[in-house]
Amino acid sequence: MIVSAARAHRTVVSRLLADTLAIPRSIRATLDARDGFETVERLLRDEAGARVVLTGNGAAWYVALGASLALLESAPTPVPVVALPAGILAAGAIAWRPDDVLLAVSTSGELRDLVDVLEKPGPGPRPQRVALVTASPESTLAGRAAAVSVTRLADPAAFTHSQACAANLVALLAILAAWGGDDDLAGVVDSAAAAVEASIAESDGWPESTGWPAPGDEPPRMATAFGSGAGWAAALEAALLLREVARIPAEGAETREAATSSMFSLAESDLVVSLRGRDDPLAAEAEEVCRGLGARVVSAPGSGAGDRRLAPLLAFPASVRLSIALAAAQGLDPDAPETAAAYYRTARRAT
Repeated sequence: MIVSAARAHRTVVSRLLADTLAIPRSIRATLDARDGFETVERLLRDEAGARVVLTGNGAAWYVALGASLALLESAPTPVPVVALPAGILAAGAIAWRPDDVLLAVSTSGELRDLVDVLEKPGPGPRPQRVALVTASPESTLAGRAAAVSVTRLADPAAFTHSQACAANLVALLAILAAWGGDDDLAGVVDSAAAAVEASIAESDGWPESTGWPAPGDEPPRMATAFGSGAGWAAALEAALLLREVARIPAEGAETREAATSSMFSLAESDLVVSLRGRDDPLAAEAEEVCRGLGARVVSAPGSGAGDRRLAPLLAFPASVRLSIALAAAQGLDPDAPETAAAYYRTARRAT
């Protein structure tokens, strides 16, 4: 009864959890509208002659990375697709080719690094063809882009992105599937809302149902999340949630890296989060290695609720629930991280 009451209380008070539960609705609204999908796909088809560069910052960068990893398990694309964080572009650490296409992800459309790149004065190198996936069609970046796809969000209220991550990923994958003529990937995208609903159901009540963490429990010294394939991007997002919401130092790793590199610093007070998806032959060994070093290893429910190319979506509900539970155990507000103001000053041109 205590667990049920706590779960009900958090469902009411946490805007982040409410936003997360609305993810399937946002996915369906985005796919029903397909606003600008064809415009972006046409730009890729007509203009991309050398490569497509996917980019974003933070969670949007993980969306770009997740899409690029999903493509590795899908039909070949017409030209190479690479994913880079926006800071690489802002630092001028890429030699732009005349027929490159930059496909950016920015929910606000005000990502400072990209605005600076596109407004850079003088004749220096910059992308000549820009497309954008955003929830803000009137934004600065939308005004600079030749093609814009607009996602649909169901009144998000929390500081931490949830619906935006999901809508951005399904929009990006749908566009890339159409561009590459990949009917299988298109079918996976169409299954996304139902798969996330299954993931939400599987993760309901977790981790409180395990009796951990309890109020006043000492938080983990550090945490490592890991996943395979597109699950690596899911692990990066899970680590971001643990840092942002629960204020726990965390890293996101690919499964083999977790078993061979991240494990070196593990101790008994540490947490390892396994985002084991379908058909993952490496996860069990990584879990065993980390557990053998004394770390608490938890397997995030719902991570295998659909095609593994959807891993960033499927692992998200459990990752959010875990972060909220660890924040609550420390008396932290999961909806109001004290770092929000510093983030906006650094990441966005306009707030």
